[in-house]
Formats: sequence, C-alpha cells, structure tokens
Amino acid sequence: AAEERLRGDFIASILVGTSGDFTAAIQRGQELGYTLNMPHTALLIHIDAASVATLGRAAANIQSELKHLNINAPISRRESSVLCMIPTVSIARTRELAEQLRERLLPDHPNLVIAMGTPVAHLSEWRRSLEEAEQALSLGRQLFGNDRVLAFADLGVYRLLIRLRETPELWSFYRETLASLAEYDARQHADLIKTLEAYFNHLGNLRATSEALYIHRNTLLYRLERIKEISGMDLDNAEEYFALWLAIRVHRILATLDDG
Repeated sequence: AAEERLRGDFIASILVGTSGDFTAAIQRGQELGYTLNMPHTALLIHIDAASVATLGRAAANIQSELKHLNINAPISRRESSVLCMIPTVSIARTRELAEQLRERLLPDHPNLVIAMGTPVAHLSEWRRSLEEAEQALSLGRQLFGNDRVLAFADLGVYRLLIRLRETPELWSFYRETLASLAEYDARQHADLIKTLEAYFNHLGNLRATSEALYIHRNTLLYRLERIKEISGMDLDNAEEYFALWLAIRVHRILATLDDG
C-alpha cells in the first residue's frame, strides 16, 4: 500500500509539476524503476460508480497484469478510474496492450472501460495525454459504445472540434446551422436531429434511412422538408449539406461539455 501510494504520488507530482520539477521527478522515477526517457501514453481504466474498495482491487489487478506483461508503468488511482502512463514503443503496441488489459480485467470488472490518449515525448506533456484519454472516454462512449478500447486517435474530426469547443466561433457556427433544429426538437418533442443523423449515416439513401428509423418514406420526406424550413439549410446544396454534417458533430461535442 505504501509503495502504491508512492507511485501514485509520483504521477500526481508530474501532472501538477512545472518545468523546474521535472529533473527531480526523472531522478525519482528512475529510483522507482521507470524508464522515462521515452514516449508515454495515458491509459485511463474507468469503472462506473466504483467504490474505493473496487477501485483498489482494480488497481491491484492492473498492476499484476502489467507485471505479468513485463511492463513497469507509473499507475495512480483517480476518481472512478485508474491512470497508467504506459512506456510507448508504438501506438499499435500500446493499443494491443490496452486490449489485453481489457480482456483480462473484464471478468472481474464487467462495467470497465479503457480510454487512451496519444503518445507524448516528455513528462511535461503527460497531462495532455491524460486529457486526451478523458476526452476519448466521454465522447468515445457516445460514438462507439463501451465494448472497445476508446482511443483519442480514433475520434477523427472530433479531435479538431474538441480543440475549438470553447471558442465563440464554434458556438456561432452551431447557432447558424443546428440550434434552431435542437430548439424545435426540445419544444415539440420531435426527432429532426435524430432523423438528420440517420440520413447522414446512410449517405442520403432514403430507403435505408427510413428503414433505420422505422418510419415510412413519406414521413422521412416530410421531416427532411421540415429540417430545410426550420434550419434554412438545403441538403441538396453541397456546402450546406457539409455544414449540417459538421454541425451534428459540434452538437455532440457541446453535449459532452454540458455533461462535463
């Protein structure tokens, strides 16, 4: 327990550290047996509504699995999750490790989710990799569900939107494109945004979209006409089609902001 606390304190000191602290941290890390002169990737092993005991058991299991795989990684308990900073030779190898951990830990922790950031070269960047793992967790669960490792690298265009999510430009773009539909849905208990998402997911194929939504083709055509009237955007116009496609993704980003 004392050793686990020492290792947890080590990560905490890095995450809140300033440049002057890193030389001492590297020395301390070497004393703990860590190889710090190589890239590291944040793995966040999250367990919904975990008790202190559950989290402690998970941390012990993770430490045991890492040892079994001959990986000496800094590990720290956080609220409802365990953070590991994994020495990274390649992204593919770290993802493979995350999949192995998930497979080994799921029997004991069925509501476990693993999220990963991108590799960072220096201790001063560990916080960024952790933040990416947190974003992969919150947004990735909405996009991909819980039954896979959630990697920040898989978020695609969302990676750009996350960087912009607190800028006035993103809010302005959202207001100009999708906000009127969101307000209409809330007011009328309608499903226009859900309809639009399905339409994009099926690349504008009316039959596939109506089947996915379990509605008649005429109902779909009526909803698409309402989308055009309310938003002022024409899906037959390539620029406006793309703007609405992007706005759907902005909508998801802003939803995670509200949840956070």
